Amino acid sequence: MFAEYILHVINLHRKALRENKVGSAIPHLDKKLFKAIEVPVPPYKEQVRIVAAINSMYSRLDTIMEIL
Repeated sequence: MFAEYILHVINLHRKALRENKVGSAIPHLDKKLFKAIEVPVPPYKEQVRIVAAINSMYSRLDTIMEIL
């Protein structure tokens, strides 16, 4: 598995993970919710291609933000 690919998949679920933290003094993730996240596992080359496409979009977004 391509580590950066996994990071992007987890980031897709970031809002739900944040909203479902447990504990008051030191909030932590609900293990059941974290385990419930489905991670699609395309072939490694496809993972690399997906990450490259996402990074390209973020780069374009950064350029647009600089212009504004």
